[in-house]
Amino acid sequence: MTIQEQIAVMQAFADGKEIEYRSDGNWAKVNYPSWNWAKYIYRVKPEPKLRPYKNAEEFFEAQQRHGLYFREKGVTVGYFPFRVSDNWVTWDTAAGTKTVDYEILLREYQWQDGTPCGVWEGGEK
Repeated sequence: MTIQEQIAVMQAFADGKEIEYRSDGNWAKVNYPSWNWAKYIYRVKPEPKLRPYKNAEEFFEAQQRHGLYFREKGVTVGYFPFRVSDNWVTWDTAAGTKTVDYEILLREYQWQDGTPCGVWEGGEK
């Protein structure tokens, strides 16, 4: 790690960002870093990122946690999917059958509990 990168991590700490360290395994939160660059690797904790489901298995795992129904953002009516593939979800609406891929599902829909229809990488936000 260069001195400029070290300074950037220390400045992020001074700005109130969460810092993590690693010596030989997993990253762990550090509240008061010693800045022992010879012994530890430090970084700014990455922000969790929301991504679409990768496949039907991830969709079903989320469905078990959040309930059977999802809905359009800002709408109270829920939809129950009757076909789920590794790429898309299909359900019936008053206007007919609708199919969307997981990118659209993430962008325009949420579970009935208000949770986004996607996966947080780097920890739940």
